[in-house]
Formats: sequence, C-alpha cells, structure tokens
Amino acid sequence: MDRVRSCSALDGKRVEHNASLRVSNDWDPGAHKVVCPDDQRLIGITSSDQRGLCTDATEGDLWQQGTTAVKVAQEKVTTDWASGFTRYQCAEGQFMIGYSQRGDGMSAILCAPGRIPLAGAGRTLWDDKYDQRPASGESGDYAEGHIKAQCNADEYAAGIAFSWKFWRGGHPDALSCRKLK
Repeated sequence: MDRVRSCSALDGKRVEHNASLRVSNDWDPGAHKVVCPDDQRLIGITSSDQRGLCTDATEGDLWQQGTTAVKVAQEKVTTDWASGFTRYQCAEGQFMIGYSQRGDGMSAILCAPGRIPLAGAGRTLWDDKYDQRPASGESGDYAEGHIKAQCNADEYAAGIAFSWKFWRGGHPDALSCRKLK
C-alpha cells in the first residue's frame, strides 16, 4: 500500500510555529521559530515573512531515532554554495527541520541527524528576487504573495544563506537543497 505523503505550511510571523514534539519549544530563546512536524523535513522558505514548507515525501521520517536536534548559529560550511552571503548549514548527515529569526534577521537553523546517509548533490535556490519552486506546483502556493525558494520533493534543505543589510534585516536569501539519494 502506498503511503500518503503530506506537506505542512508553517507561519512563524503570526505565531511561533513549533510542530515538533521532539524539539524544545525554546531552542533559540527570544527568537521566532518555525519547526517542522517530527516526521517531516524543511524544503521551502520565504524571503520576507518567516514561512516554511515541510514534507515527508519520498523517504518519510528522516530523523534517526534516539538523536537530538542541533542548533546552528555560526557559519561552518564545507562548500561555497552562496558566495558573499553568511551561510548556516547542517553538518553532513543532517537535514534542516526549522529556522529562527529575530525581527526580520536570521538567528539560527535547526538540524536533525538522518536515519539514512545524506550527502547528495546540491544546488542553491535564491528567494531574493523571484520564486524558485518545482514546476509541478505539487505543494501549492504555501505563502501567496511572498517570494519563495522550494526544494523538489526528492531533496532536503541543508542550509540557509542570508546577507545583513540595513534595509533587509538579514532574512533568508537562499536555500541549499540536496538530493536524498
């Protein structure tokens, strides 16, 4: 029997959205947080209004049982996937399940250890000028009127890039997507 896959749209601007039971509600004190449900991974972000898109497509729950989510609030990257921008990136073998912002500025990302090897080929999607989403439109417009970057259903988000500019506040500019297999 085929498993029904699902998507969850998260809105951190209106309410602090922590759909996870495995993650502490206050993993980044004082910041607005967007966290996927426990069986999903982050695959989409908006540039300006703290929304995210999560899915369980292709692999279902990726989170390795008995492990803890890891907050990343410093730039530690292995490749230059967004030159000139500050990049918060999950360690190899981890995938993004959430992110936090203070005002409109990036604060941290939240990563979870994968139950399968995660180190697929990567690409960078920019959400600073126009939507970059799958042509299929399979998850619908989860943030109508806002610019979005969205990985394909067979990918996972590995990091967010941003730039501190006084007129933009350091909100997400790019999403690092990697193939699941």
